[in-house]
Amino acid sequence: MLENGTLAGSILKMHEGAQQMLSMKDVSIKNIVEMTAMNPAKQVGMFKTKGSILDGKDADILIVDDQLSIKYTICRGVVAFEGDDGNGTN
Repeated sequence: MLENGTLAGSILKMHEGAQQMLSMKDVSIKNIVEMTAMNPAKQVGMFKTKGSILDGKDADILIVDDQLSIKYTICRGVVAFEGDDGNGTN
């Protein structure tokens, strides 16, 4: 966040940044979840409904494989995106 309160951006997609973090020594999946879900939700004041999987939250979930490639995006409990399975089919 910039001094004036605006969020600084990048063309790097969140999952690409997470993939880079995964390759670093001493960075766990838990650390990556905190950096990509929990901390951003807290930063923008939405942690009551976003950023973790708990009763009463929006059921926004990203399903990834072991390389953090996106397989499914679930928004409010409904599948909104189904990624390529690597064989050209979903």
